[in-house]
Amino acid sequence: MELSQAEFDKVRQAIAAAEGRTGAEIFAVLARQSGDYRFAGYFLVVMAAMLAGLAVAMAAWWRWIDVPPPHFAGAQLALAATGLALVRLFPQLGLWLVPRRLRREQAHANAARQFLAHGIGSTRGRTGVLVFASLAEHYAEIIADRAVAERFGQQFWDDAVAMLVERARQGDIVDGFVTVIGVIGERLAAEFPPGSADTNELEDRLVLL
Repeated sequence: MELSQAEFDKVRQAIAAAEGRTGAEIFAVLARQSGDYRFAGYFLVVMAAMLAGLAVAMAAWWRWIDVPPPHFAGAQLALAATGLALVRLFPQLGLWLVPRRLRREQAHANAARQFLAHGIGSTRGRTGVLVFASLAEHYAEIIADRAVAERFGQQFWDDAVAMLVERARQGDIVDGFVTVIGVIGERLAAEFPPGSADTNELEDRLVLL
């Protein structure tokens, strides 16, 4: 996925507008994909080939069919090799093969890395907020630093994430970021009004990974 400069500017302007009403900081990250699932796909393909081979061997034994071991092993290797080649040629297959729980764990870990990498957890007032989405995993998360998390209930974050996910499903992820940033900014303005000594500690922008 690629974004136009106008789309980047749209999110940047939404962040700037939100931060103009609060002393808190908002940062946005959009990841195309949060993990490399090829190796997990390789493992699942090999396991599937082994289980398929075991099932065929049991069926042959039950029906008193004599399968020469070299033929059996060759067929099993051919099945595994074909599966491995497909995952290598089409990495998206690895994403489809791995369990949803693993995909969510990878996306969550990426969100945590971005929170630390961009210094969102290092603002003076501990009021940084990360709005994160990972497209391949269909995953979104909002991570708030301590001062914000203490004031906001979990339901607020759940509703904001649901809003972002719904916009992403509609193919409008940029407007999803803009809407959610506006909602968060409105709440932050009430809880953390700007002070006279406020400075912009985090760059107003959307990072595309």
